[in-house]
Amino acid sequence: SWNMVSVPAKTPRILKGIKEYKENSTFGHSVNIKESKVSNRIFWLNTENGVPLYAYAPIRLYEKNYEETIFEKEGIGRHLVQTRENNWAYLPSPIPEASWGTTHLNERVKRYNNEVRELFDKAVKLGCIVDTKAMSNSVFKCIPTIAFDIDEFTSKYDLGLEEGKAPNVAEIRRCVGDLRKLLADKLSLIEHADMQKYYIFDSRDDKSAKENFIRSPKLIELIKEEVSKYEGIQGKIEELQGFLHNLDKATRVMDEFIQAMYTETICKKGVVYMYDKDVDERTDIEPFVNLMKQKQYPEFTIFNKFWELDDKYKNVVNAKSDKRLGELSMEEGTKTLYDRILTMIEIYSKSVEELDYRRYELDNGDELYSFYFNVLDKLKEIKKNVE
Repeated sequence: SWNMVSVPAKTPRILKGIKEYKENSTFGHSVNIKESKVSNRIFWLNTENGVPLYAYAPIRLYEKNYEETIFEKEGIGRHLVQTRENNWAYLPSPIPEASWGTTHLNERVKRYNNEVRELFDKAVKLGCIVDTKAMSNSVFKCIPTIAFDIDEFTSKYDLGLEEGKAPNVAEIRRCVGDLRKLLADKLSLIEHADMQKYYIFDSRDDKSAKENFIRSPKLIELIKEEVSKYEGIQGKIEELQGFLHNLDKATRVMDEFIQAMYTETICKKGVVYMYDKDVDERTDIEPFVNLMKQKQYPEFTIFNKFWELDDKYKNVVNAKSDKRLGELSMEEGTKTLYDRILTMIEIYSKSVEELDYRRYELDNGDELYSFYFNVLDKLKEIKKNVE
């Protein structure tokens, strides 16, 4: 605003009063004092800077032109001080979405606004935005937390997930527990986290909070970072849980495989290892390996074929294996069972010794070594139980 006062000449008291107003009034700095030869009146002119209403008439055309040139190098609406941090290339619509009705539509802005509303809902669910229940118009608050790196956090645990190392199940479970605790207790707040700038202006309810959150680009960037932190934690928990699930499955399938082998439910017939079905049995399971084709480490191929069996066929093999184990266990002295386990220990021990120096020459050498080593370890445990 700009104001001008015309004071009659030779009226020192009036002039003094106006000068005192200029010095002491809140809006006095905008007053310009002029002396006039008009002696019988005071002129006071107040002006306000603004855009006249008629200038808004073509605003929809301006918006259309802006949207059509947004990706052009010299598009309409570029700012002289535009930088990577202050990007003026994606301005919001000058017409509030609530006022669009059926006569106006901006797809880019609508899509962006919906994305921000989804971000708001996600942030509330994760605790990045909270309802403070405060007795004011600004109820919803963004929660700023300290920097957090999920990889740095998990590096403190000896998970054993690196190639060539044995997974540390206990440590993986401890890490998952601590990550869940972190999700429940939330990350530590930054200093001065309760400053007014973290409150969403005029957020008296959920609807108004979303709409005013859309108009707060700095809070949007903050919440994107906060949501990313918590989604990183959730993702790592799912990753580790999936690994544990697969590990449990691998352990179970390996136990079933070993049992099928020492009960000779999977046995060698000629040069082929196959399911030992009864004469009257109709189950048709393909052979597991042909020793003429697979001359080295056939047990690994048998295990992989066993892993890939349909559950229907795997259940058939396991049922017969369990039945035969019961029969072998009832045998006096369990000599047959013991001898078969010793034979397997001898075969797997030889393969482990061989792979200890050969694995580096083979494409899947580490995988082979790990398989034979783990099976041998389990066979030794079974031997102790049988003795």
